[in-house]
Amino acid sequence: MNSSTLNEFLRQRNLLLNAGSYEEAKSNFRWPPPDEFNWAVDYFDKYLAETSTNPALIYINDELFKSGDSRILSYHELRARSNKLANALSDLGISRGGTSSWLC
Repeated sequence: MNSSTLNEFLRQRNLLLNAGSYEEAKSNFRWPPPDEFNWAVDYFDKYLAETSTNPALIYINDELFKSGDSRILSYHELRARSNKLANALSDLGISRGGTSSWLC
């Protein structure tokens, strides 16, 4: 995706965030027509991981809750974990666009 497509998505996102009313947002918002856009890669990995200072994920399980603690991950840390998983899946022969089944 080129930077002008991302910039247009960001412009439209800001329009929604700053609209004074639902009617204003509805009348002014237009979906940008990207050639190709992947939220995970184009927005979270490339944009937020490089620019955001806000946490991407705040994790609290029962044990952390009891102790009053939490685990906070940045977008950069989340991208690193995502890449680690993608590389492990690639090593198993699972590639982008491939089909896989998961059982948790």
